[in-house]
Amino acid sequence: MYTLTLEITKRCNLKCRYCYVQKNEDMMQLDVGYKSIDISLRQAKKTNDKTLLIYFIGGEPLLKYDSIKKYCEYAKEKAEKCGVKVKFSITSNGILFNEDILDYFIANKFALKISLDGMEEVHNRNRCYENGKGSYEAVYKNINKLKKYEYETGVSVSIAQVVCPNTCNQLFDSVRFIKNMGFSVLETSINVYEDWSEKSIEQLKNQIKEAFYWYKDIKGSGSKFYWNFIEARIRAYANSSCFYRCRAGINSLFVNEYGEFFPCTEVDENVKIGDFQQGIDIKKARKLLEIKDSENQDCLECREYKQCTACKCIMVNYDLHRDFYKVPLIECEITKMLYEILRKNFSEKQFDILRISS
Repeated sequence: MYTLTLEITKRCNLKCRYCYVQKNEDMMQLDVGYKSIDISLRQAKKTNDKTLLIYFIGGEPLLKYDSIKKYCEYAKEKAEKCGVKVKFSITSNGILFNEDILDYFIANKFALKISLDGMEEVHNRNRCYENGKGSYEAVYKNINKLKKYEYETGVSVSIAQVVCPNTCNQLFDSVRFIKNMGFSVLETSINVYEDWSEKSIEQLKNQIKEAFYWYKDIKGSGSKFYWNFIEARIRAYANSSCFYRCRAGINSLFVNEYGEFFPCTEVDENVKIGDFQQGIDIKKARKLLEIKDSENQDCLECREYKQCTACKCIMVNYDLHRDFYKVPLIECEITKMLYEILRKNFSEKQFDILRISS
């Protein structure tokens, strides 16, 4: 599958305290999206399953809902002509949903990801309007619409949760809260763009340990709740992977509102791999794949290196440090801790089963 991410706007109806997107009023022009879809369809046709996933992000992408519909209809028509399957996905803050939007997403089998950090006081600590008012209430009023989506499609809505130094001491309660709201898929990420003190790192470690054993217990009892924060690390620990493991830029493309191409997120000219007028600079994209190993001696000497996902996200490394090999400290610390927990809780036979099934 080939993935096209369209950042159709940097505008947003919120002003989250941890947001790393540089807000402006510019929005993607329709021809930028159309040409990016054309290019991506050609790339998708080369894949084994001949499938293109178009992923809409912002800002808040629903501010450009009319454009989303036009892009979807355009992509469906073009995909049918060239023998490619097309799928759609979106990440939204959940505030602007209405019945028309939900019906369209149901009809077109969108994968939905909604931002929710936890309980009201946790969510409102960072996810707020420009006037400082929290957004939890506005998201919560649309919960029934999301449940309607799940009922009509049989597909789970994913919840995107961001953990920050000012919310990390309530991570465990927030994870349980989201599960108890009836959501079955949770994608948790650590905000690597903030400064993490030794105290906050320790708080987060303690919360993750507690949450891990709770998660292990409920999964053992047959729960269908899926927490990618743990599951992804279990899979990574069980399987060695190449350094630049995701191959972004080869099997995926990120397009900003101006039509500039990047492997997975907008950074700077050094990792720009084309634009909607000139197309993909394949030589520049493939040059990233030539990065076969880390040049960070601490990583190379670490016992977790072969399975580590923290050091291998070179675009995050570059975005933070303008260095492909310098790892976010918080990711490094948490990965080491979790892998140690996994060693204590899974037998080698269990890992062998995971390796076979992966």
